[in-house]
Amino acid sequence: MAALYGLAYTLLRGFSFSQWFLPAGLRLTCLLLVPVRYWPALVVGEVASLGVSSYECGSTYGPAWTVLNMLPPIALAMPVVFWFHRHRAIVTQRGRAIHVNRLLALTLVVSGLWMVLFTGTVYLMRVPPAYDAPGLLPRLTRYFLGNFLGVLTVTPLVLAGLQTFKDQHWTWPKLLGALRTSRPVHEGLGLLLPLTALLCWVAILSVGDFHQVAQIALFVPVVWFSFRHGWKGAAVSGTLSSVAVALTIEQLRDPATMQAQAFIAFAVSSMLLWGAHISLLHRRDEEERLDTLRALELAQEGYIMSEARMRQTADAFESMGRGLLDAHLKLVDRFRHFLSESEEHLHRRESISSNVQVHRLVDGLFPRAWQTRGMLETLREGPIHSLMDDLGIHYGFVPIGDGLDRLSPHLQLAVYRLACETVAYQFARPDRTWVELRLTLRAGTWCGARWVALVLETGSLGNGTPAGERPSMDRRLMLSRLGVCGFGLSSIRNRAGTFRGKVHERLTPVSHRISIFLRDTDALAVMDYSNPIAHEPRTRPDPYRWQATPPRPSSGPLPH
Repeated sequence: MAALYGLAYTLLRGFSFSQWFLPAGLRLTCLLLVPVRYWPALVVGEVASLGVSSYECGSTYGPAWTVLNMLPPIALAMPVVFWFHRHRAIVTQRGRAIHVNRLLALTLVVSGLWMVLFTGTVYLMRVPPAYDAPGLLPRLTRYFLGNFLGVLTVTPLVLAGLQTFKDQHWTWPKLLGALRTSRPVHEGLGLLLPLTALLCWVAILSVGDFHQVAQIALFVPVVWFSFRHGWKGAAVSGTLSSVAVALTIEQLRDPATMQAQAFIAFAVSSMLLWGAHISLLHRRDEEERLDTLRALELAQEGYIMSEARMRQTADAFESMGRGLLDAHLKLVDRFRHFLSESEEHLHRRESISSNVQVHRLVDGLFPRAWQTRGMLETLREGPIHSLMDDLGIHYGFVPIGDGLDRLSPHLQLAVYRLACETVAYQFARPDRTWVELRLTLRAGTWCGARWVALVLETGSLGNGTPAGERPSMDRRLMLSRLGVCGFGLSSIRNRAGTFRGKVHERLTPVSHRISIFLRDTDALAVMDYSNPIAHEPRTRPDPYRWQATPPRPSSGPLPH
């Protein structure tokens, strides 16, 4: 630990100067992230690095400077950082949370301490009599700004990287995939880096006041990237802007350059604070988005369970209808000797008619055609087609696209239910008489997500003439045959919203169009309806299709 820290300290010191001291950022970063038990090793590494420079320059600057230069600045900051660790922790939850305001407060304190130490060390130097030493205030300003800007250049960037990659089991393919799809990486490489390089190039080529203006303009990428990506964006853009200003320095003690650096330091620290607030807002928005997705998932699970109960009810009604028909026919056969031929035919017709009514009720609860032929045939020849035939209305169904069969089973059933609910809503208007219904269904894929669009349009037969007399039907019977409640457009919007869908309505004197757009989701697993507790992946067969149940093996005749 001592060797690594000493080597890193020496390397960063070679790229630094008094107005931009990168080892200050290395010190504070190590004190924040390295466990306390390794702090003595950090002190040893820094003393070793300082000892080399003290040995090389001791004969020039005198013994007093040599002794004070050997005092490690990291030891001076350790009590302050330890107090922050105990009472105002900056890195909490093992790197998952970073308190930026506390980090800036700690940076101000340690920068002031190192400023006092460096100024005292310089005043103990043995310099030639003719040397024109700067005043106390310029030295204090230069050393404070150098340490403060050095911390802002290194520490926030390291903490942002720690929070981004903490507790992630990264592999090279996973890392490359994340970088390839990351919006901050795309914006950083495509906009932030070229803009910073352009401003840096302009500042290098310009002279005079325009040079200082170009240096100060380097805060623009900091502000833009901070508003885009919070305090992490401020950390990345602040490091780039700080490096760019350091590259454009013409004279080390140039007051104009110090003003530009002071402005960049102020901009970076301000954007870190503002970016922390923006990150909090982004995190709240992400939590709300996840809560919304979870609520939609729960609503879809409830929808699937209700459809499963309706299927069970339909199966029970169908079994009961067959039992009643068999019992009635057996009763007619037993008493046919006491009945006339016309009465026997009448009873048989009533039995068959009752069974037809039961089948229509079963189709309303859960269409039988779905279990054998699927969604498309159910929409083409199912209850909607049967109802339109009874009402004397021309019905047309047009499927478009080859992705309809790849939709998830619960979304297919939701499409059918929405079609039935929309038909009931359109034909429930007492002021309109429609003679044509056209149902168009289209499915596709966009950005890896499946979608489906349902359009139901009612109208005249093309010329806008009103319909003549057509068979009427009681509203309750219509709702029963379609298997819907008839709550209107609000119910349609709510059911479409369960699948993150949209509903649009357009009403004209000769037509009524309702367009419904739904999105499929892969997050919701298809449930095993034979076991309400178990969940299985989506690869299982359609749970809404009928499957023959093998007979249960018998262990012998049952007792009477």
